[in-house]
Amino acid sequence: MIRTRRMYAAAGALGLVLAAASGAAFAAGHAGHVAHVAHVASTAASRRATAKVYLMKALILQPNQDFRNGPELSPGSFPLPADTLVRMTIVNYDDGAGPAPAHTRVEGVVGGAIQVDGKTVRAVNPNDIAHTFTISALGLNVPIPAAPTGGETTVTFEFKTPGPGVYMWQCFDLCGDNIAGWGYPMTGVTGMMNGYVTFTAPAGR
Repeated sequence: MIRTRRMYAAAGALGLVLAAASGAAFAAGHAGHVAHVAHVASTAASRRATAKVYLMKALILQPNQDFRNGPELSPGSFPLPADTLVRMTIVNYDDGAGPAPAHTRVEGVVGGAIQVDGKTVRAVNPNDIAHTFTISALGLNVPIPAAPTGGETTVTFEFKTPGPGVYMWQCFDLCGDNIAGWGYPMTGVTGMMNGYVTFTAPAGR
């Protein structure tokens, strides 16, 4: 009788050991699965975070900074890749401000906001606007504040480019000559606050 009890006790202990081992194996396998899923999610997030962003930089020059005696975006016309996220930086040296009441709000950019000298901005006081970078056909409008005298203002924004095509950009601030503000340089001279952006498909697409 005592021997039988010992056998049952031994069998019970062995069962506990096997159950514990099985549970540990399951836990280890489950942990490995969770770690794998976490790794896949982390890798996907990393790839999204490092998605290619095309960088573009332009300058707005004051009349005394170029040979054409007028405010000018340089380059005036330029290519950008089609169907691509573009991060554009415009450094403005022009300290002259003029009213642009219809183009004060930021439109058509990622997040609905721009960075002006590192500050998030969704609209600019019309009396503080020196120029706008506007592509009407794309619904894109970026008001650019006047620079401090002798200084500069840096505006950065992102937008998704359309498919291949050529689009006109222009400034809607009254930065030209004559009483209406639309005289020279606002008379069709490329770069002098108007020009063209050519969106091109990558090779092989």
